[in-house]
Amino acid sequence: MIRGQSIAAVVFAAAISGCGGERVYPVRLDFRLADGKPAAGCSVVVTRNEPPQVVAGGDVGEEGSCAPVVSRGGGLPPGTYRVAVSADSGPPVDGGRKAPPFAERYGSHATSGLQFTVGPGQPEVVEFSLGR
Repeated sequence: MIRGQSIAAVVFAAAISGCGGERVYPVRLDFRLADGKPAAGCSVVVTRNEPPQVVAGGDVGEEGSCAPVVSRGGGLPPGTYRVAVSADSGPPVDGGRKAPPFAERYGSHATSGLQFTVGPGQPEVVEFSLGR
């Protein structure tokens, strides 16, 4: 969960906020840990900075990629997006929670420092490194 929201809640929010008929562009986000390994199993939420608000999310696959979309055509409308990443590692045997394999600051749009731009002439693949 990211700031108390499940991915299902984020996708629902994206569905009700809509794109207003804006053109969408395909984008793939690649996430690597500090050691270069894929950040597989993480959840991602992206939020557009400009109005109208657009929120999308997804899970990072085994190869370290996520393709957030807000429309049937696939992709995101133009704009600059902030990124939040969470790792739901699940409870270890002793009942406590495992620490994420990256710094906690990535769990919030306000503190992650991660962003990307979608639109004509922008790269379709955006790479992020998640440090400790």
